Amino acid sequence: MNETKSPIKAPLLRSAGQSLDEKINGIIDDQVFELVFTPIFLGLLAGFQWLEWSLDLSISPWWFTLGCLASALYSYFKIKGVRARLASLKRGREGERAVGQYLETITDAECKLFHDVVAEDFNIDHIIISTKGVFAIETKTYSKPSRGEAIIRHNGDGLYMNKSQFESRDELVQVKAAANWVRKFYEKHLDRRLQVKPVLLFPGWYIKNEGNQDVWVLEPKAFPKYLENAEVIFDKDEVNTLSNALSRFIRDSVRFD
Repeated sequence: MNETKSPIKAPLLRSAGQSLDEKINGIIDDQVFELVFTPIFLGLLAGFQWLEWSLDLSISPWWFTLGCLASALYSYFKIKGVRARLASLKRGREGERAVGQYLETITDAECKLFHDVVAEDFNIDHIIISTKGVFAIETKTYSKPSRGEAIIRHNGDGLYMNKSQFESRDELVQVKAAANWVRKFYEKHLDRRLQVKPVLLFPGWYIKNEGNQDVWVLEPKAFPKYLENAEVIFDKDEVNTLSNALSRFIRDSVRFD
């Protein structure tokens, strides 16, 4: 019998939302199966015990029945939590995919786009390398109110949703850390010191920027305009050099997983 081999020689680059796909599959494989299987198994045992009891055998089925009911009750509440976690991950995955597909339509500025770049202990949703610079992009897909305003206000230091006084800095800290990782990557691999722009995208929200612009906080459709207005700092050869270095890193990471 003739041996065959795959026509795909190089490891594939990652797709948008791939890390969230892996988390979703992990939860389903590791948690949901166990939570569903345990009460079913105990239920079968209880059923056999009830059968023996009905045939006037001496073994009481009550302990197995109570164990089955307790397990089913525990699994019910755990599965509610797992479902909420899965819903959040799926919402985030769909947001990353939607933004990724939108970013792929940007053809000016000689853009090179990378999805789901895995760093040390986190992933970067998207990285764009273009003649306008290098951009580390995080997508946050938050549920909108069913009616009324859907506004995020960025004052330079924090984010405020709608008219509430709730302030969050976590998203800003995360995207700045992502940009810092990309900057250090090029220092290590190409001995180049680059300014990497952190970008936060919130699909479907209206964004009000009121403070400094250390981080671009935008609705995805506003990103191309910001990119268009940015200064050209790289030529095509530099874009290719930076892109090739990141591509090699990603492919090598896939190869050694």
